Amino acid sequence: MRKLFHNISANQSLDAEAYTAATVGGHVIDTQGYADGMLVVVAGDITCTTGDTYRVKVMECDTSTGTFTDSGIYVDFTGATGTAAGQNAAAAKVARITELNVTRKRFLRVDLAMTAVTTAWEGSGIVLLGDSITGATNSD
Repeated sequence: MRKLFHNISANQSLDAEAYTAATVGGHVIDTQGYADGMLVVVAGDITCTTGDTYRVKVMECDTSTGTFTDSGIYVDFTGATGTAAGQNAAAAKVARITELNVTRKRFLRVDLAMTAVTTAWEGSGIVLLGDSITGATNSD
């Protein structure tokens, strides 16, 4: 019997570090062989002005080295000051990535966009791939 561990592939695209500018994900993810996915973004400290937005978004492309376009899938972290400033810290947000290799392009990347003037965002972007077409992904 296959368990969750056998059915999920975890792929980091946006490395866990502090960012001070919009950033292109460092790793491209090949989704071939999977039918479903989930963007998981974990944020640490966020330093910005109220109303500033940090958007972590899924980009897609037909090739691993081509021009990536916005898939429309994203999660937002909004800036605040004072007592509300810590509300995003250690927060995890998720978004579903449906129909991999059907309506989605094969290669994915996670990028960080921001509207912040004073910028400091700590976090990482991971894509979980599931519903493997070829069988078990991991083994014990």
